[in-house]
Amino acid sequence: MSLHLRPCLIVVALALGGTAGAAFADTPKTAQIYLQRDATGRSVLTDRPSATAVTERTWEMEREDPVAAQQRALDVRRQADAVSARVQRSIEAQLLRSSEEDLMRQRLALLDRRNEAASMDNDGDTTVFAPFGFQPNRFHHRRPHRHPGHSSFRPMSLRGSGPLGSH
Repeated sequence: MSLHLRPCLIVVALALGGTAGAAFADTPKTAQIYLQRDATGRSVLTDRPSATAVTERTWEMEREDPVAAQQRALDVRRQADAVSARVQRSIEAQLLRSSEEDLMRQRLALLDRRNEAASMDNDGDTTVFAPFGFQPNRFHHRRPHRHPGHSSFRPMSLRGSGPLGSH
């Protein structure tokens, strides 16, 4: 490449870069929001006003930084995913508890049916296992041991005359 073309390329590159920079610099930092009412009476919020609609109110807002907006969207998505995972775990835990309770109810119902069937089969006969030599009716006919009754009590006089004789 010749030396006299090199400065021309630099000038062209600077000119193109300057126009691109000017285009970015012309981007406004704020945006206008319009509340307009059309001919049918419908309200419309827009950033591009219509010439045929009546503007009722306007707001001026700062434009959002696209990089910051994308980062916020990612953070919100992560938080929403975390909440969804917690809710899903809670639902699964409730389902597990419910199925365990159903299983317990079924087991209790089965035990009740078995107990009822066993009581119907026995017809009042029960078998009790007792230690060797145990005799349940051995003392059944004996009267309980009673202490001998005391004779009637007669008070003694202070002079000595009483049941024991006089002094």
